[in-house]
Amino acid sequence: MSTLVNNVDEKLAPFLRQLADSIDNNELSSEQIQQIGEFFMSYKITNQSNENNSEINDPSEFIKFLTLGMYIYRFVLNGDNQNSGNNDTQNSQISVDDIE
Repeated sequence: MSTLVNNVDEKLAPFLRQLADSIDNNELSSEQIQQIGEFFMSYKITNQSNENNSEINDPSEFIKFLTLGMYIYRFVLNGDNQNSGNNDTQNSQISVDDIE
């Protein structure tokens, strides 16, 4: 098992460096950038929740969390503005700095 982990470790760092270079050089499609952004947000959220050791125990807080996540996914990331009277959400973008 440790051999498999070592093989992944050896390939992961160069892959991430090449990925960073591709981002810097604008060589990726918007779909690839979105996928990388989703991974980045997932990674950050996972680490923050592990560091804070915070869980959502209150059901109403959990509903708020899910609703906000659905709103961000549907209106901000996907630009689904068909059911909304507000056209500002289609042009909204999330900055990496907003996540930290």
